[in-house]
Amino acid sequence: MVPKGAGTLLFTGASASLRGRFGLWRVQFVKAGLRTLAQAMAKEYASDGIHVGHVVVDGAIGGEKIKKRFPEAASREERLISIEGIVDGFVFLHKQPPPGLVVRTRRADLTRELVIRRLSQSRIGCGMTSLQRSRRLP
Repeated sequence: MVPKGAGTLLFTGASASLRGRFGLWRVQFVKAGLRTLAQAMAKEYASDGIHVGHVVVDGAIGGEKIKKRFPEAASREERLISIEGIVDGFVFLHKQPPPGLVVRTRRADLTRELVIRRLSQSRIGCGMTSLQRSRRLP
């Protein structure tokens, strides 16, 4: 990617990278480390034209695996994150126009972190990261 001066590298994280929870420290420190790595790589490779992003999937994914392991989840599908929604998030990050091709777009304007969760989840920020909240238009 560096020789071409373009590319996208996306990491998948979980809500454990954002907040602590009792008994899950083994997962939390690994996911927090992955998030920090993505942030550092985004800064390091931005000048090389490489877009590095981190996608936080905050909740259970509505795929066959969870439906087989937890049959009761099928009856609460509205609480599961759709696989299509996750794909849409990744495609959104990947297809952001390269800086310079769009008027008034700078490399710093690229989304570097995206949180995907069900709208029914009541969390502070409604799924927006602090970066997204700081960039809202008036």
